[in-house]
Amino acid sequence: MRFLVGVDAGASKAEAVAVEVGVTCAFYTAGPANPAVQGVEEASRSISEAILGSLRSLGTSDTPDAVFVGAAGVVSRETSEELRVRVAQRVGVDVGRVYVFEDLVAAHASVFLAGDGIVSILGTGSSVYGVYRGVVARAGGWGHLLGDEGSAYRVGVAALREVLACLDGLDSCSELGTRLARRIGFKSTSDVLRYVYSSLNPKTSVASLAIAVFEEAREGCGRALEIVQDEVRSFSRYVSAVARRLGAERVRVGFVGSLYCYNSDLLKPLLEEALTSYLSREVEIVEQVVRPCCGALVAGLAALRSTYLERVVEQLLACCRYGCSP
Repeated sequence: MRFLVGVDAGASKAEAVAVEVGVTCAFYTAGPANPAVQGVEEASRSISEAILGSLRSLGTSDTPDAVFVGAAGVVSRETSEELRVRVAQRVGVDVGRVYVFEDLVAAHASVFLAGDGIVSILGTGSSVYGVYRGVVARAGGWGHLLGDEGSAYRVGVAALREVLACLDGLDSCSELGTRLARRIGFKSTSDVLRYVYSSLNPKTSVASLAIAVFEEAREGCGRALEIVQDEVRSFSRYVSAVARRLGAERVRVGFVGSLYCYNSDLLKPLLEEALTSYLSREVEIVEQVVRPCCGALVAGLAALRSTYLERVVEQLLACCRYGCSP
């Protein structure tokens, strides 16, 4: 193997890393790529654009020896297979070189590499995935219609409800609702409806409002902090459920995703407190090591039991260290 590609495909973007083994790596970001939200066709287009872009950035026109895609919204084997076939066709490689699995698997590897632990995604959506001595457990990840507790989407929905309560003249109108309407620029319910239902990606648009809630919480708004605390408690129940099912003697949890990345100053202590309370023991929070797209590469090679794994991990630790990115 000479050229390898890892992809993190989600509701907001598709990011790819192309690696020339033992030499260098390069990155490329394309548009939204969640097949459950954008559909397989659009998702495969974004993923393929990211793959080809990363290879161009690497300075090669060669086809990759293997492509590993960690994708959100892979709700069935049929979806995974359809996405795999479409990506292979668009990239121009044999379908046998393309591997598609859940983004949870890539996220886990981005924190623990090939080791044990629980990864918790707090981004546009949310989900939990844990591995301990060969046992795998997961919870959540059922999408914004059925769950996504603790996610940016859920916080964004709470923000809109606060705003609508004020615009509708309800008794429950809070200072937060008034401040959010002013901050975001909503002057009528029509503004809110237009913002949500005229958006090309309503889920992402709603999730983006979480930024304002966290800013209000930092500025001392009690209601904003309540919203954050409520979502933390709801999400912590899922993390705790996975920890109990794994039966690990030592609970190690890594939090990933844009919401956690940009708001860890508020979220980390709240999550530690909630998890310690639910599990009645100390919880160790572990930091993310490499970017999710690099986690996809590690997870794929580990699943194949590739002899290249150790070498590639060493290379990624040098070129793919994690840092918050838009």
